[in-house]
Amino acid sequence: MKKHVSILITMLSFLLLPNITYADCTKEEIEHFKEIEDEYKITYKYNKETNDYTLTMHQSISKDFTFVIDDSIKMAIPVQEGCSIDEKNNIVCSRVQPSKYKTSIVGNTEGCKEAIKSIEVNIPRHNKLSDDPLCEGMEDFVLCDPEYDKEINYEDFVSRINTYKNSQKEKEKQAENKKNNSDNIIINYISNNYQIILIVVTATIAIVLIIILMAKNLKQSRRLE
Repeated sequence: MKKHVSILITMLSFLLLPNITYADCTKEEIEHFKEIEDEYKITYKYNKETNDYTLTMHQSISKDFTFVIDDSIKMAIPVQEGCSIDEKNNIVCSRVQPSKYKTSIVGNTEGCKEAIKSIEVNIPRHNKLSDDPLCEGMEDFVLCDPEYDKEINYEDFVSRINTYKNSQKEKEKQAENKKNNSDNIIINYISNNYQIILIVVTATIAIVLIIILMAKNLKQSRRLE
């Protein structure tokens, strides 16, 4: 009995071994991926009209490695939308809902079929307040960040953004006053010391003229020689 079991295990090993070898990526292939790893990234863009996101998996045009669309991503996309490959070899998935997704990059060559790297992307809930007219020109304010994910009622939003606007105006006023004070210091210094400044400027011009005349005379004397 033991002999039969041993034979069966040996046979199974021979059957499975080619598949295992086939799936393994070589050291050279892994090193090659490390060289182009930065070309693989995931970005997302909010669509106002549909209130969802377009997820783009950017990948190298070499096609030696490719993203695998995770089941969690497939489930988050309406059947009629799905994912497609664009002209730059990127995988583009439409109508994706906010959530945390994890996907893998796998080998796409004859001898490399294993997962090389996992990438996780967290698509936040869109901050509707960022679309409010009050946020125009206030994109640097935290409550106007499209990815701000904390709940806040509209009255608090209006109050905080007005406070922020007033603080910005105060900063601009202080900066303008500082600039005016600097200008006044320079003007006052010139007005209080204009005589000294005039003498220094006149003396400098006179010295420059003397040097020029001396250089000309020296040049003429050399010609006469």
